[in-house]
Amino acid sequence: MVFAVELLLTLVSVNMGIFLSTFAHNEFQVVQFIPLVVVTQILLSGALWAIEDMPGWLQPAAWLMPLTYANRALRDVMIKGFGLGEVWPYLAVLAAFAALMVALGASTVSRQRA
Repeated sequence: MVFAVELLLTLVSVNMGIFLSTFAHNEFQVVQFIPLVVVTQILLSGALWAIEDMPGWLQPAAWLMPLTYANRALRDVMIKGFGLGEVWPYLAVLAAFAALMVALGASTVSRQRA
């Protein structure tokens, strides 16, 4: 189960990186995206403090982050011992994020002719 969650999170992350890197003109601009995307997801995913303890205006933003669903699924599997029956909603949302990011990443990659 942990591997399944990590596989989906990897698909989301890599394709999100491909999608966001198309907006950068050079590698230095890609580095500037790291605090914007990665740190924001870490802070809002519930990894450091519970989403329920965040201010009300931040809670909807937390549920728009794929890392939130991966965090919930991993906690349920590793700490509570849940199986597929209990964590499938989180996996479904991660799969939807993965499909969206694959589609966005594929649509923004320029095709070069040989």
